[in-house]
Amino acid sequence: MLRFIVIISCIFLIFTSSGVVLAAELPRLTVDEGDTPLVIKGTLDKDTTSFSGNVRLTVTGGEIKDLQLLPSDLNNTDDDSVVIDRSEIRIPTGISLNNGQPRDVRVTVNNITCPGEYQGKLKFMVSGQRESKSLEIPLELNIDAEPNVVPISDNLNLQVVRCQNFISCGLATWLLPDGVVQDKWRIQLDNQTLIPVKLTDATVVMQGEKTGNAVNTNDIFFPVPKKDLKAQKVEFIDLKINRNQLSPDRYQGTLRFKLENADEPVKINATVVVRDAPIFALIVIIVGILVGRLAQDMENPKAQKQVKLYPRYVQLRGNAANIKNESAFTYLEQQFQAVKEKIDKGEETEEALEQELNRLEINVSFLTNLEVLESKLNESELDALKARLNPKIKEARNSLIAGNIEQAQQLGKEVEEILREAQADGSMGIADDIIQPLLDGFRASRDKLVETVQAFKPKLPGGSRWNWLVKFLATLSGVQTLNTEVRYWLIRPVLWLVLLIVLVLLGLQTLYVNAGATFGVNGLYDYLGLFLWGLSADIANQGLRKLQSGGKKEEGETN
Repeated sequence: MLRFIVIISCIFLIFTSSGVVLAAELPRLTVDEGDTPLVIKGTLDKDTTSFSGNVRLTVTGGEIKDLQLLPSDLNNTDDDSVVIDRSEIRIPTGISLNNGQPRDVRVTVNNITCPGEYQGKLKFMVSGQRESKSLEIPLELNIDAEPNVVPISDNLNLQVVRCQNFISCGLATWLLPDGVVQDKWRIQLDNQTLIPVKLTDATVVMQGEKTGNAVNTNDIFFPVPKKDLKAQKVEFIDLKINRNQLSPDRYQGTLRFKLENADEPVKINATVVVRDAPIFALIVIIVGILVGRLAQDMENPKAQKQVKLYPRYVQLRGNAANIKNESAFTYLEQQFQAVKEKIDKGEETEEALEQELNRLEINVSFLTNLEVLESKLNESELDALKARLNPKIKEARNSLIAGNIEQAQQLGKEVEEILREAQADGSMGIADDIIQPLLDGFRASRDKLVETVQAFKPKLPGGSRWNWLVKFLATLSGVQTLNTEVRYWLIRPVLWLVLLIVLVLLGLQTLYVNAGATFGVNGLYDYLGLFLWGLSADIANQGLRKLQSGGKKEEGETN
């Protein structure tokens, strides 16, 4: 019995001693909760290819003299073919851990060539310990790349036009390059980075060249300043330009794109040229051309004759307005209309038109004197003299209106003789101060009456039925037989209109399209330039006048 107790006691002591030895050979590793998983982050560039992170470990139940790491391969979460070999994951050699004392262990991943997100496992174990007893920690490697984003074009040049309705905008589209009336433009950015890049902000910094006005955020801006740029893709960024809020000017500056993980923003040199709509420029240049043509027209002999004769014509018409007799007034109106047409046409010489006005003046004077004499007689109490003169006065007026100048002159002489008889004997009681002025004026107008010669207007031979054939043959032969109406109302306006359009387009091309990128920035002076251009554009006028006169110089024109 005693021997059995001794044997049992020895066995117990042996197992107890073995348990203490086993406990000493198996220390326990734990990791800080904030380090599982272990996350390592960094930005890959040409100088940095290794990235590290610290994991805090604690050993209990003993000490570790040489900590061992058994890592797995790191696999890219987006591309299974991209793997970081386990041999590139290391910890410093000879790391020891004291019982119960936490320690940071630095884990380094070397030779990273491709950015992205990687996942793997780290196993920490004591030297000589089985793998199944190791401490396993997930490892996440998040590697960004230094953004490599470049614009498709380093310089951006835009032309826009201030217009608000379809007429001015349509005219601008027709005259200027496409896109001058659009409000949205697309900027291209090429993301050459292997991973997506975040665009965190996009701003516009520009200033007017002449006005000095800075562009604010409501004039030129990016509606969506933040965007994810896909890896190795060209992305479009919308640029909004409020054309009608900008003053005409040349705005220069930069477009700046701020990228995540980039020290400097991507910059694009930008120039935005703003001009006024062409509708007002078109109106001004047309007005200038019209004024220039008026000035040219005032220099030709026809206009000079009209300017010289028109005041006398107006004076005579004013004198005729005092005539009360309806038939006499109607007759003079017809005479005035005929003379006015001759003055407007300007085909007759100045001497011939002067003679027409002289004859018209004599007729006005003659009829006026007859009416004054008739009025004076009606106001008097000389019934016997009225009875003799009134029939003669009426007959003389009717003769002149009928075109019988000689008879009117003879009747006027008879009226004058009756007045002289009354003045000589004084038996009718007419006063000399009344009769003498009447006699003087009446004699002057009567003596100047002359016969009116009407011009004969030749007609085309063959009658109206064959006029078209005569004109056609004349055109083929080169002989000009076109009448005044055709030349004045058809050929002249068509040529004038064609040359006017050519002049307008040439002026717009010269001063608005080519040289007017910032048209309107100088205000009135820009429009004055167009006006003066139109005013001085007389080359086409000279060509038109030569066409009208068959290449000959107009009357009175000198070399």
